[in-house]
Amino acid sequence: LPTDKLFVGKGFMWTPEHTSMINKLMHNKELLEEGENLGGLAFIHGVGIKDEQNIYVQLPDLVGHSVIIGTTRVGKTRAYEIITVQAIKRKETVIIFDPKGDKELLNRVVESCRQVGRENDFIFFALPYPKFSAHYNPLKNFTLPNEIPDRIAMLLPAGGDSEAFRSFAWQVISVITNAMLYMHIRPTVKSLSAYSLAKTEELCKQCISEAFRRYTFKNDSIVELDRDIDAKIEDYIKLYKKTPEVHHNAIDDLIMLVKHPKEHFQKMIASLTPLLAKLSSGEIGTLLSDRSEDDVNNIDWERVVKNKKVVYVLFGSLLMRDTAKAVIRMAIQDFTSFVGSKYCYMNDKNVINLFIDEFSEVVDSAFINLLNKAGGAGVRIFLASQSVADLESELKTAAKAQQIFDNLNTKLWLRTTDMTTSKVFSDAAGSVSIKQESSGFSVSPDVSTNSEVVFRSSYSQSESEKNVPLIDPSWLLKLPKGQGFLMSSGRVFKVRIPLLQECKTDYYKEVGIEE
Repeated sequence: LPTDKLFVGKGFMWTPEHTSMINKLMHNKELLEEGENLGGLAFIHGVGIKDEQNIYVQLPDLVGHSVIIGTTRVGKTRAYEIITVQAIKRKETVIIFDPKGDKELLNRVVESCRQVGRENDFIFFALPYPKFSAHYNPLKNFTLPNEIPDRIAMLLPAGGDSEAFRSFAWQVISVITNAMLYMHIRPTVKSLSAYSLAKTEELCKQCISEAFRRYTFKNDSIVELDRDIDAKIEDYIKLYKKTPEVHHNAIDDLIMLVKHPKEHFQKMIASLTPLLAKLSSGEIGTLLSDRSEDDVNNIDWERVVKNKKVVYVLFGSLLMRDTAKAVIRMAIQDFTSFVGSKYCYMNDKNVINLFIDEFSEVVDSAFINLLNKAGGAGVRIFLASQSVADLESELKTAAKAQQIFDNLNTKLWLRTTDMTTSKVFSDAAGSVSIKQESSGFSVSPDVSTNSEVVFRSSYSQSESEKNVPLIDPSWLLKLPKGQGFLMSSGRVFKVRIPLLQECKTDYYKEVGIEE
């Protein structure tokens, strides 16, 4: 496997001549029946086998991002492995977001790190296995404080009657976030949950005390309040209002929150409470917080990129779907914020390879923002999914799904199971004109009374041009395992994906994870 370019597989560039040949062969009943027995139509690749060679994508083209589409068990993971292994071999930063948990891909990543001397670069985050996992704070990276309530609020129901509750929850998280930042407390899901649901008054007391400490004069009254363990929040607020010199917007907003009618407050955060509890309780809450600022077992994107780490993030959506999906969406927003900072403020030129398996589980409207920003920050995004329908289902509209595919420069389509998915690639490949030959033969009686000829015959042959798809959508439904069509830099290739040597690593067994 090379390090100066990306090897995809063995194949050849597809031309209108190949399209013409396949259109003819599709009428061959014997070949079609043979294909059923082989699990796919091998002659689709056979028409160009004499020109087969290694197919590469140049590394600069990868910042245009890539996607692999294929139904289950047709070679999608094998193709992902080949691309991932090459990124590891190039000694670049590699980040893998795995929503469901692909043990084969995990084992391949671990084994590849060992083969190229990068075993110490490997970091494993596993939401379902906290005892074996690194820690990760999905709220760590942000440029503006409003990003934090945005990430929490996007996890709540929206629209209709839910919108008022979502807006109120956003406001609560915003006030708590600003107060925490005033106290130099880094927000985590666990701390936000505690201060929003149970310790709001305690946070208010701390902020007011801090405001007096920051002011130039020493106030004996606030010192006495701090010493009094039974001091009430009303006493702090009263003293604060009498001293306008110490006023601060974050504290003003927090006081309004504290004085909000309790019964109405509990009603308005009815949807926020279970969400925060789900993400902050038990081992999950600890896992989504930093151990300490310099702990190497914390996942910090800036440090990951600087030290060229290989990070495998397992969300376990099959085991804990709602929790996993919430963390996935926050992680994407956290990474997007980091990418934005890297693009605007950092001089770091290190390449980042981000692999997202089953990306329909990850995608939302904000994901398009990541695709737009990432290329300029040196991020190469690789996506994999089973169908376009999954994507449209998550985004609620085909137009947004198409917008994502329009942002992908390199497309690899393996066998699909629906025409909608196939048509996306076919439309991108475009159409061509092919020559179509037709012939005819006719026999007719000669009714002339003076002729000895009983019948007259005629034969005709003509050639015309017909506009057809370069890659017919139906062909993608009939590909053998491990074969596909690749579009890169405006060219289309027919490729076969080779298998890497058998992976002998069993990471779960090595670290003691029970399945």
